[in-house]
Amino acid sequence: MVTFSPAYRRAPFDKAPAAYEDVYHLIAHLYNKSDTFGLDKTKIGVYGASGGGYVMSGVGMILAQKDEAHMVKSFYMFTPMLDDTVWTTKKEELNAVELYMKDNLKSIFSFHAKGFKNQLNDTNLYPSKMSEQLIKKFPKTVMATTEFDIFRTETDKFAQRLKKAGRLEEYVTYPGSVHSFLGLDRVTSPIWQDVLKNYKKWVDCYLRN
Repeated sequence: MVTFSPAYRRAPFDKAPAAYEDVYHLIAHLYNKSDTFGLDKTKIGVYGASGGGYVMSGVGMILAQKDEAHMVKSFYMFTPMLDDTVWTTKKEELNAVELYMKDNLKSIFSFHAKGFKNQLNDTNLYPSKMSEQLIKKFPKTVMATTEFDIFRTETDKFAQRLKKAGRLEEYVTYPGSVHSFLGLDRVTSPIWQDVLKNYKKWVDCYLRN
């Protein structure tokens, strides 16, 4: 398996959609020049966690807009940051960690925005708000979250949209855990071992097959 870790333009110096565009162009380059890199272009997968998952939502939107989702066999969006759900949702519908982090998460998105207050429904800032037409063209996707994740509610919401459109391959929730699995021993924790097993499953079942 060949792995690429893309360098892309980042906030706050470069605003959305700069990062999505950079990663999209990498995928297109690898697909179109697959022989140069010794790749099977029918088995290209993209993995992103947290902010990387946010970038993937934008990349998926661009692929859908261009009818090029065939360039990616599968996405794996792991505890992704997605949109403004946390500060636009009734508090009783959020978990305690989301409530605690609400203001911080709003600040993070403001770094990516060109005009934060005027971008409520701008898919350049919130790609997960893309139309149902585009969701139906989104790459096939595996998603994962944690029980008390800071992005849990928005991840659930996006997973349901993908499922309804027939684009969700699998959705995993890790019980008793928070974002980035803080506090877990990544050698001995059974939950972390499950994370590794599910990553291997994604490679074996959704990419290689």
